[in-house]
Amino acid sequence: MVVIAVLGVLAAVVIVSINPLQQLAKTRDAGRLDSVTQMGDALLTYAESHSNTFPTVAQWTASPNQLVAAGELTAIPSAVAYSGGTSACTTNVINSTWCYQVTAGTGAIVYAKTEALSNSSNCGTGTSAYYVYSTSLGRAGGVCAATEAAIGLSPTFTF
Repeated sequence: MVVIAVLGVLAAVVIVSINPLQQLAKTRDAGRLDSVTQMGDALLTYAESHSNTFPTVAQWTASPNQLVAAGELTAIPSAVAYSGGTSACTTNVINSTWCYQVTAGTGAIVYAKTEALSNSSNCGTGTSAYYVYSTSLGRAGGVCAATEAAIGLSPTFTF
């Protein structure tokens, strides 16, 4: 009985330390980062073929598959569902998965809010963690921002 009790306590400690829900959130966040990077790379290629202009929010919202139609992607990356009512963003939502900002067609970002506590712990109180692809920087990374508008087209990656 003592051995069984000790094994039960050890199993509980292991399960708590692994925290399977957070491991799943980290996995979903990895998918978001990959999707944001794919979309950002496709936007850069699109701009190169369209006189260095990016699609407007209205154009992309009206035709979310235009990067596929233009030949920049073979398919739109799969949506990565959020748990617990979290959403990707509140404005400029594309395919209910990514968010998009563009300035006068000359620079753009694609982003999605992260879900794992390990990402949000990198940010201070009153800010949220996002994965962002910046076309002006040509790469993706993690950003802490109080609002989506505060991310900016040339964000400072913090994680």
